Amino acid sequence: MEVKKNPDADTDNVGTRLGFVGIGLLVALSVVLISFELKSGILPLPLLAQYADDMDEEVVEEIMSQTPPPPPPPPPPPPPPVVVQDVEVVEDDKEEDDISLEVNEDTVIVIDIPDEEPEIEIDAIADIVEEKAEYPGGQSALLAWLNKNIEYPEIAAESNIQGRVFVQFVVEKDGSISDVKTIGKVPHKALGKEAVKKVKRIPGKWTPGKNNGKAVRSYFKLPVMFRLK
Repeated sequence: MEVKKNPDADTDNVGTRLGFVGIGLLVALSVVLISFELKSGILPLPLLAQYADDMDEEVVEEIMSQTPPPPPPPPPPPPPPVVVQDVEVVEDDKEEDDISLEVNEDTVIVIDIPDEEPEIEIDAIADIVEEKAEYPGGQSALLAWLNKNIEYPEIAAESNIQGRVFVQFVVEKDGSISDVKTIGKVPHKALGKEAVKKVKRIPGKWTPGKNNGKAVRSYFKLPVMFRLK
């Protein structure tokens, strides 16, 4: 006779075995977690409260003592510095000396007023003079020296440039000359440069111009003619 298995009975046995396996896994995980926490020396407060009844009081105190305290709160910020201005006011007790002038009936005050203001000499340069400045030996001697010493610039000669250059300078009171320069239009820059260069080298002392019989500074204009032959 064949024995038939009840399928419902097999289902109940499988469910019972799975329930035991689940309970076993849960217990094993709990043991592992408790062992790990005990090895590290620190138990979370919920677990510590859960297992405190099963531990000795000394073990609980030791575990509590090994729990690190919370960090202290940060110190309050220092108060801002107070700036105090120290200003000292010093009174000047020094009295000014009074200037007193005693006048009686016999005192005579004389105020001297000059009849004429002192003459202020202005060292100006005169354009027009009563006696014109003159080179030693006269105009002919001056032109002879210039014709002998002035050289025709090569660049102007090659370009066939010729013309007149006006040179102006100041004859000082001592007969020397200063401020030599060209005035007006110059045919070529090289011609003007040569004329100024040679006028500065004119030797000797001039006779200065005069106004009212006194030597004065005066302008002198000298034409220099450049001509190709």
